[in-house]
Amino acid sequence: MSRPARKTMPITEQKPESAQFMQILQEALREMPDGDPLLSVTFHKEKKVVLAFLRRIRFHLEHGRKVVLPGFGTFSLKAWKPRKAWNPALGEQMVVPARMRVRFVGNKAFLKRVETPITEGKIDE
Repeated sequence: MSRPARKTMPITEQKPESAQFMQILQEALREMPDGDPLLSVTFHKEKKVVLAFLRRIRFHLEHGRKVVLPGFGTFSLKAWKPRKAWNPALGEQMVVPARMRVRFVGNKAFLKRVETPITEGKIDE
């Protein structure tokens, strides 16, 4: 039995607002309790900055905004319709409910660098 092709539907017909890198970074830095964490960086402060940054990305995605990180890529949400799928454990069809999925599209320059093999064990910056 062949499986049905996956179909996607847009979240909305309108173009979603996007959150830019600097906006997200500024919001993440505002969450830091110790003022400017970049003046004296430690592992724990770095971890807090990264986690705050990721929380802000999640916040913008939850509110239907695209997140654009120049030189890296774009995160967005995509709605998936309910679909039929095959459950191999039970040997029968089941319905997979509709849900939102995070989609990442890499920047062309970033993807080119990632796909370029590393020579002599050195990673270019």
